[in-house]
Amino acid sequence: MTKQVQHPIQYSKLRDSLQDSARHRPTYKRRSIPTLSSISTSKLASIVSLLICIMILYGALFAIPSGAAPKPAAPVKLSRVVGRSRTGVRGPKSPPSRKTVAPTQKLMPKISHGVLSPCANGSVLNIVAHEDDDLLFINPVLQQEITAGMCMRTVYVTAGDDGQAAAYWQERELGPDAAYAAMAGMPDVWQDTTLVLNGYSMQLHTLSGDPQISLVFLRLPDGGLQGQGFPSTGYVSLQKLRDGEIASIETIDDSGSYTADSLVAQLSALMTLSQPTVINTQAYSSELAMGDHADHQAVGYFTSLAAQTYHGQATLHRFIGYQLNGMLPNLDSAQAATKQAAFDAYMQHDSMICTPSGCGNSRTYTGYMDREYEQTVLGP
Repeated sequence: MTKQVQHPIQYSKLRDSLQDSARHRPTYKRRSIPTLSSISTSKLASIVSLLICIMILYGALFAIPSGAAPKPAAPVKLSRVVGRSRTGVRGPKSPPSRKTVAPTQKLMPKISHGVLSPCANGSVLNIVAHEDDDLLFINPVLQQEITAGMCMRTVYVTAGDDGQAAAYWQERELGPDAAYAAMAGMPDVWQDTTLVLNGYSMQLHTLSGDPQISLVFLRLPDGGLQGQGFPSTGYVSLQKLRDGEIASIETIDDSGSYTADSLVAQLSALMTLSQPTVINTQAYSSELAMGDHADHQAVGYFTSLAAQTYHGQATLHRFIGYQLNGMLPNLDSAQAATKQAAFDAYMQHDSMICTPSGCGNSRTYTGYMDREYEQTVLGP
C-alpha cells in the first residue's frame, strides 16, 4: 500500500457548561396564630384569597403535569422502527420478512446538541458513492479500524440503484448491514431510524450489538459509469451537479432535493455530527477520472470540499477506485481473506452479483480483493 498522506484540519472544540445556582432559604420567627373569633369577616376573606393565590403559584412553579414531554436537546430527529435481523428479501412496498427484536432504549451513542459522544479510540467517517465502494476500495482498513475499537459511520451518497426499480436498491441496502455485522463479529440485527439533519431526512442503520457502528443512506440517484444518468431518474447525476449541468438533484425516495452547495453543507453537517478523527472517501482527479465511475469521482470531490469546512481535527484519506483492478496486489493472504469475507456477506443482497442460480458474477470483483491503494497526491 502506498504511503498515506495526512491532512490535518484545524479544530476548535465547543464546550457547554451548566452551573446551578445555590438556593438560600430564609428562616422565619414563629408567631402566635390568632383565633377566628378575633378576625373580622373582611380580614378573613383577604386571608383566604391570599392562601388561594399562594396555592396556585406553588402549583405553577413545582407541579409536573402528567405526560409532559421534555424539550428535545438536539436538532436531530430520530424516528424509531422495530429492529430486525437481515434474512429474506424486502420488496418495494411490503414490509421485510425478518425476525423482529424489541427495540432498545438506546439506539446509538448519546446525542448532545446533535453531536455524538466522543469515542475513546477515535471515530471514523467513511463517505462513498455506492453500497459496495467501502468494501471494495477502503477495506481492510475498515476491518482494522473496527478491530481497534474505533466508532465507525459510513455514509452512502447514492442509492446505488443503477437505474433499476426500488426493489433492487432496497435489498442492496441490506448488503452493507450484513458486511459490517460480519466485520464486527455481531449478529446481523440493526435498528433502523430516520435521521433529520438540516431539514433533510436520511436513513440511519445502527448495529444493535455495537451501537458505535452505523450507516447513513442519502439515496441520491446513481449516475451511471460515465455520469450520463438513467431514464428512470431523468438522466441526472452527481457529475452533472458538480459540473453545473443541473442545478439540483432529488433523492429517489423523494425525501429532498440537493444543490451542489447544500450537498457539501450536508456532508459537513454529518462530519460535525459524527466528530470523526479520520475521514475516508474516494479518490478523484482529472487523471483518475478515466476508467473510474463518475459517482466515485464526484463523491470524492464533494467530500473534500466538505472536509475543508469541517471545524474538527481529522485526517483525510482518498482511496483509489476501479483503477485498483489494474494495480499490483499489495495485501497479504490474511488481509485479502478478511476483505473477501466482508464482501461475501454483502453480495448476498446484490442481485447484480448473486442470483437464485448462484453468485457467478462475483468473479468480476476478484481483482479487488488483494489490493488497496490510497491516493497520495491530493488536490483541492
